[in-house]
Amino acid sequence: MSDAKLSAEERLDIQELFARYCWGLNTGNIDQVLSCFTEDGALVHPPQGRCQGEEAIRTLLDELWYGRPSWFIGRQHLATQFLFEKTAEGVQVKAYWTITQKDVDSGRTYIYALGHWDNLCVIEGRAWRFRILDVTIWGKETVPWVGEDRAVFHPTIGRSQ
Repeated sequence: MSDAKLSAEERLDIQELFARYCWGLNTGNIDQVLSCFTEDGALVHPPQGRCQGEEAIRTLLDELWYGRPSWFIGRQHLATQFLFEKTAEGVQVKAYWTITQKDVDSGRTYIYALGHWDNLCVIEGRAWRFRILDVTIWGKETVPWVGEDRAVFHPTIGRSQ
């Protein structure tokens, strides 16, 4: 990759890759999800870890989609705040994700989880694909924060002022 800034078209094409992935993931379309990855692509997802190649990704999705009936149906992964950085390997793309959930049994709608992706995108076969899709689910130890510790909740003294 050159040092030049990504074009608007390249950025939109990569955002569309994220959209195709999310649509496939949220509708149970295995072929669409797999088409978003390079042949040697990896999906890194807690707690399963690194799932590399089509069969490993297929196994992970089978567990997510069918491991708990009614658990995945009604989800939307929403991708926002894209940051693009060209590297020697391709384009590193960070983005926040929010999962909204429509509980199809109760009709209740809520935010299920928050997190971010740190993905490596490359051009393969004239299309952008994920070489690595790395999922971080936010929890006490994984919420990104580079500010001072005084912003962090301390259970012995309550929230800092």
